[in-house]
Amino acid sequence: MKKIIVLLLGAALIMALAACGRPAEDPAPGGNDDSGQTDNQSGGQSQIANPWTDCATLDEACSTAGFTFVVPEFLLDSSHASYRATSGADAVLEVSYARSEGDIVLRKGFEREGHDVSGDYNTYPITGTMEVAGLEVTVKGENETVYCAVWTADGFDYAILADKGLSRLQLVRVLEAIG
Repeated sequence: MKKIIVLLLGAALIMALAACGRPAEDPAPGGNDDSGQTDNQSGGQSQIANPWTDCATLDEACSTAGFTFVVPEFLLDSSHASYRATSGADAVLEVSYARSEGDIVLRKGFEREGHDVSGDYNTYPITGTMEVAGLEVTVKGENETVYCAVWTADGFDYAILADKGLSRLQLVRVLEAIG
C-alpha cells in the first residue's frame, strides 16, 4: 500500500513540475507572435517604437511636426543645437542647446488639456506664476532660479527647461524672443 501511495505522490509531483514549464504556444524569444510585434533580444519583451525623429535643422523639425517654432536668435548661434520632433495630432518639437553655462531645452506642441509638454515631473520647492508679454507662465524652481517654465498660447503648449536654471531676467529674455 505504501508503494502505491509513493508512486501516486511521485506522479503528482512530476505533473506539477511539468505544468510549471513554458507553454508550447509561446513563441521563441526574438520571434513574432500573433500580434505582429517583434520581441527584443534581451528577454522577449516587446518595445514601443521611439516616436521622436532626429532632425538636422530647425526647418526639418518644423516640417516633421507640422508647425513653425520661433526660437531666440541668440540661441540659434549655438553650434551645439539639436532638433527633434514627433508628428501627428500630438506632435511636439524640441530644440536643445548644449551650452557651457547650462543646457536649455525649448518645446512646443499642440495644446492638450491637462498635458505638460515639458516632460519634467520633478518636484521643486517653488512653483508659481508670472506674467510676461501678456502670457501667464508657470515657473518651477528654487530660490530665484527657474528650472522649468510652461505656458499655453495660440493653441500650443510651450516649455523651457534649463538644467542649471535661469534667472527670472534670463527667462523673460527667452520668453520675449519666442513671442
